[in-house]
Amino acid sequence: MNLVATRWQEQEVRNWDRSGAFFSKKSWQFPQLFATAASLLTLVVVLTDTHFVVNNDGIAVKFGRSGYVSEATLADFSDSQKTSLNQNLQRLTAQQIASNQLVLKTI
Repeated sequence: MNLVATRWQEQEVRNWDRSGAFFSKKSWQFPQLFATAASLLTLVVVLTDTHFVVNNDGIAVKFGRSGYVSEATLADFSDSQKTSLNQNLQRLTAQQIASNQLVLKTI
């Protein structure tokens, strides 16, 4: 081990700074700017829920949903949920009664 340690020589690290390989010092080129702008525009369109409507009158840009949730819509939804819950509860109750009767017959 001492023989290996005596042969050790300090050497400088070559080409340590490799930032030029990943980050160029030039300003942005047109394709890079175009791709960045397209990405940002797409992000804004998706986040604002933008719709482009084309009809006989022309082109319209709408932000967000045109249909909103009204009180009547929520009431209808609540009623349908209650009806569905009651039907499932009645089915489960009937199933439990039948199961209990089967158990009583076998005893």
